[in-house]
Amino acid sequence: MFIIVIVFRTSGSILHNELVFLKSYFSCKHTRQI
Repeated sequence: MFIIVIVFRTSGSILHNELVFLKSYFSCKHTRQI
């Protein structure tokens, strides 16, 4: 999990990658609640 975050931070736009990570995290959390 942390490795993916590190790869995202080191590649391309940091802000964009963090938004994508948060989006996937919240969507995964949402599907788990259902």
